[in-house]
Parts: sequence; structure tokens; C-alpha cells
Amino acid sequence: MGDEIGLALEHDLLLRVIQQNKERDPKLFEHIENTLMDFEDTRQPKKYESFLSRQTAQLRTAFYIDSERRVRGHMQTPSDEKAIILPSGQKLTYSYARSATCTFLEEKIATNYCAQTDERCDGILFNSGIAAINALLHLMVYNFSQIHQRSPAVAIVGDYFETLMIGELLSNYQTKVSHYSSITDIPNSPIDILLIEPIHYNWGLEGTDYSALLSFWREVGAPSYVIVDSTLTPESWGKYKILKKAREYGVGILCDVRSGLKQDQFGLELANVGIVEVYQLHDKGDFSGDLRKVRAIYGTALSPFECVILDNSFFLNREWLNTHVALVAKNNSLFAEALAPLCGKGIFRSIAHPALLKSASINHAPFSVLKLQNDGYDDYMFLLGVLYYEAHQRNIEFTFGGSFGFRGHRYDAVIPFKRDLRCIMKIAIGSRAGVFLREIINLIQEISSFESMQGLRENYRMVKPVELEL
Repeated sequence: MGDEIGLALEHDLLLRVIQQNKERDPKLFEHIENTLMDFEDTRQPKKYESFLSRQTAQLRTAFYIDSERRVRGHMQTPSDEKAIILPSGQKLTYSYARSATCTFLEEKIATNYCAQTDERCDGILFNSGIAAINALLHLMVYNFSQIHQRSPAVAIVGDYFETLMIGELLSNYQTKVSHYSSITDIPNSPIDILLIEPIHYNWGLEGTDYSALLSFWREVGAPSYVIVDSTLTPESWGKYKILKKAREYGVGILCDVRSGLKQDQFGLELANVGIVEVYQLHDKGDFSGDLRKVRAIYGTALSPFECVILDNSFFLNREWLNTHVALVAKNNSLFAEALAPLCGKGIFRSIAHPALLKSASINHAPFSVLKLQNDGYDDYMFLLGVLYYEAHQRNIEFTFGGSFGFRGHRYDAVIPFKRDLRCIMKIAIGSRAGVFLREIINLIQEISSFESMQGLRENYRMVKPVELEL
């Protein structure tokens, strides 16, 4: 019964997206709609889920076909005022594609995301989340240095490896950027620019201690600038409480930034995009205007194609985002709770997920992190090979690939730093509940029962380890 309910929900959600967007290309979208409506073999869950997965891929293709048609023939530096007609009927004009401004999308951020706060919000879009973080840090360092005639003290409380690399680059020539594992590790001295991850992208998926954060602001002083990277927890990291306290304690500007490729696009991954919400609490300058100038200089605006494909019913829509985040959170919690009792008894030392930490202020994340007893690179590569082999043998749609927040399910190993080859082994369960999720749980429970990696290797002598590009 559980599989039937999950797949019926998936069917209904797909239909809603099709119906809300089919004016883009009625013939193309109605074909997918009719195919969904005509499918009758819903009593075979595995066949039904595979069918829904194929229709999801068809829907993604339909968005691409329509968007490519709309931008076809338009130059990167157009010689006339001919506009691109967007699906919503609005016009997109630009003088240079790399600095095109999607005003119509940025206005949706303030409209759809700020109803629960009295704070003024400005929305700014970049061509990736990391591009947005890079621009924010550089602009904040520059502005602070100009105003105060000294280099700022910058602290990163989080572990996403690309953010840490930006910090290292900044440290080399502009300012000192310090990395801390938690708020309580910060020395008792003021911080001028603070970047935090509500859930840290690391082996333990630890959460930022908000009580310690507010105590630090109250006792030591609040930063001029705060960046919150909410990629793992969009719209569900306690923003409104933190905004209120940030104003109370004197934060000048707070920016909520995330990759919008992940959970903001109905799991379809249509276009890379970084979403920035700028809250000017006490700062009176034109920070948003300056940030747009930095975006233009760096060439990190959305392309015309990305503007077109993201002009849809679900991107920057709170209802769709909250629905997707809730489904992804529920399925990943289910996976983590099913595996946790087996860790420490077989080849897995531990599984990390906020749902397993009863005291966590945020209890969800879009993936879990598995750690082997023998925490070596070669063992992780062999485990990836076993998962690839078994997924094909059992006909499970379980994709070897990065990222998270899809409709289907993925596994991956990330090597944050090549100098030590330590792996973050991710299992990213998607939004679709059904037979594949159940079979994935069964598969990894079976693998976890092996007492050693040697036993796993002997049982899977036919399997070749995965080779990652380092």
C-alpha cells in the first residue's frame, strides 16, 4: 500500500506541473499529459515507477525543447532591440548575454519568499550558487575595507569545500579568512564577516548551534555582514527568527544564499542558478546594486536560455519548494533511520543525518553520509562498484552521480581535498517514494551485514572498483 500511495502522489504532482506549464508548447506538454493519464498498469509498482521516471525525463526534455526554440537565433550581443518572448509573455532584452538581468524572476523572490517577515528583501540571481557566494564575499570584503580602512576579520563556520577554497584565495591577497568547525570554536573577538551553513556539508552533517551564535552576537558583537548558505535547507533553517535577532543585535546586512539547482526546480535540474536574498537591516548603502555590478563584471548572470527555462510555475514558488523539500526530507530520514541500527555491526562504522540527532535544531537534510569501518579510498571505490553492479542486477533505478534533491535516488563519493583522498560517501534519496526506495534500503542493509570489506570483496569478485576523475 505504501508504494501505491507514494507513486499516486508522484503521478499527481507530475500532472500538476504539466498542466501549469503546458501553454509553453501545448502539443508537446499535452502528449506527456495524455500518456500519464492513459497508463493503466498501476498495480505493478516497479513497472509503474519506471514509467513515471521516464515521463519525468520526457517532461524535462519538453522544457529544454521549448526554451531552446525561444532563444534560437538570438545573439550573445544582439545588434537590435528584438526581445526574447518568455513563456509568461514578458520580454527579455539585453545588450550582452553574460550580464543579462532577469528582473521578472528576481521580483518573484521578494514576492514569494518574504511574506512572513517585515524585513525588506531584494532578490538577485547568479549562474550558480558558488558564483553567488564568491561575489558576496568579495564585495563584502571590499566594502568593509573601504568603509573602515582596514581588512575585515572573516569567519566561515561550515565545510563545503568550494566555499573553503574561496576563503583560501581571499586569504592569500585581501584579508584573513578563518575556518571554524563550530561557533564555540571562534575566539572571543569580533568577527566582521560571518558565513555559516545551517547544516555543515561534511562527514557528520552537524548543524550550526544557533544558541551559541546568538550568545556570541550578544556578548562579543554582531558582524557587519552575515551570509547563510542554505543550500541543504532552503526556507527551513529558522530564517525569520535569525533575521529578527540579527536586527536586534546590529547586523548590517544578512544574505540568504543557496544553489537553486537542487531543490527549487521540482527535482528536474533544468538550469544552474544561485539565489540570493539580501536583507539590509542597518546598512544604508546600495549593496544590491553593487552586487549586480559585481555579477556583471564577473560574467555570472543567468544566460538568456536559463532565464527562459526558469520562467515556469515552480521555480521561486514557495508552495512547490516546500512540497519538494518536505518529500526529500521525509525519504532521507526514512533511509537514515532504517540504516542506523545496523551501523557499527558490519562494514559501516556510522551513518550521519540530522534526523538521527534528537537534539538538532534542524532535523533534515537531502542526503545521508555513510562511513566505512576501514575509511580508505580504495574501499569506497569498491563499494561504489558493488552498488553499481547490484542496481543493474536488481533493475533498481539508483543512479551513480553527484548532487541531490532529484525526484529519483543517487549515490556518490565526493573527494573534498585531493591531498588526503578522504571520501564523503553520499546516499541522496529523492522526492519520489515507491518500490525503488524500499529496494535501495534493502540492498544497503544487505551490504551492511558483511563483517568486513574483505568479505564483501570475496563475495563480489566480478565487480570492478569505480574510478573517479580526481
